[in-house]
This record gives sequence, structure tokens and C-alpha cells, in this order.
Amino acid sequence: MSENVFRVVELAVRLSVGLLAIYVIPVVSRAIRQKLAQSEAGKAVLAAQQTLWEKSGEERKEFAMKAARAALDELHISMSDEQLSLLIEAAVQEMHISKGDYPEDKSDDSKTDD
Repeated sequence: MSENVFRVVELAVRLSVGLLAIYVIPVVSRAIRQKLAQSEAGKAVLAAQQTLWEKSGEERKEFAMKAARAALDELHISMSDEQLSLLIEAAVQEMHISKGDYPEDKSDDSKTDD
């Protein structure tokens, strides 16, 4: 391989690595952090449900918030209490749907086909 071809290939590789570092890695990293946060919220909800089943929903949510916050802090994932609360509520809804407690589609069931 001639020196000029080698330099062109080297430049192309460096450019590719640079673009990967600038655009692809942050997107993938954000997606992984989001999945981890959802997973930890789900685990916290299940733990609250199993250990505090006789307590009120508010007490279970408080427990789940604390447990999820501790897990997320350990993973160095930061999010606001409002965001975490929404994740907890989504995990609770997902749990109810998977148990068949209420339908996934909350559209108007009173409509009938004629």
C-alpha cells in the first residue's frame, strides 16, 4: 500500500471514530440509562408490592421511590423526583396490566359496532 493510500485510510478511520464518539455513543448511552432507570423502577415497585402489600398505595410509592433512588444513585443515574415518580407510576400500571387488573386500552368501551 502506498503512503498516500495509507494516510487516506487512516484519516477515514479517524473520522469514523470521531463521528461515532460524537453522535452514536451519547445516543446509545442515553438509551441504556433510560432502560436501567425503567428496570430499577420496576424492581422497586415489585419490592414494595411484595413487602408492603398491606400498606396504602402512598406508603408503597414512597418505599419504591426511595429504593429506586438508591439504586439509581448507585448506578450514577440522576433524574428529578418528578421523573422518577412518573417511572414508578408507569411501572405500577404495567404491573396491573400484566396481572389483568385493568385493560391496556382505556378507550370508551361503551361504543358498540352496529
